Amino acid sequence: MQTLTTQVAAIQPAKYFDLPDAKCYKVNIAENLESWARNFAEESGLLEEIPENVRPYFNYASWARDARQNGHIWAIDLFEDAIAVFYRKTDEAEGD
Repeated sequence: MQTLTTQVAAIQPAKYFDLPDAKCYKVNIAENLESWARNFAEESGLLEEIPENVRPYFNYASWARDARQNGHIWAIDLFEDAIAVFYRKTDEAEGD
């Protein structure tokens, strides 16, 4: 049986988005953009250079919204409480 992530990874993002090279994209499943941004920031080290006492003030929801609006990530609503987020494998945390 395939996992949800495997099933979503089988989605051809180029059918939904204007992607230059669809094979260069990763997909993650998250509850919402904010939770995706938190996971991405942790895994990528996005906030490593920011002092620990300042990190709680980072606005993950706004950062993810801006990344989506600027075309750095693409998201598809899967269910009421799940989205699939596509982003470039080579993207740094800041985008291009």
